[in-house]
Amino acid sequence: MSEIVQLRHPDPGAHEPGCMNSGAHLPLADPGDTHVDIFCNCHRFTEPKILSNGSDIAWPAGWEMRQADDWRQRNGLMPPPELEPLQSARR
Repeated sequence: MSEIVQLRHPDPGAHEPGCMNSGAHLPLADPGDTHVDIFCNCHRFTEPKILSNGSDIAWPAGWEMRQADDWRQRNGLMPPPELEPLQSARR
């Protein structure tokens, strides 16, 4: 059985104005379209920015997946266990 990859339009607050990645479609393996991590060099903020759905997060420029996972764990925002294997396409 092949994996279905959906495309999503991220939260408009995920990028700084003028960013070339703003409005870009991101491939996701999660059919529920939850817990998306958005890493971009345009992010000038110093703290993670929780987006409008409450589970997608825009990370400060320079952050890495390990830092994001640590932050999610400390703040109770990890994906439910049934979604964790689907997170290989997190951006």
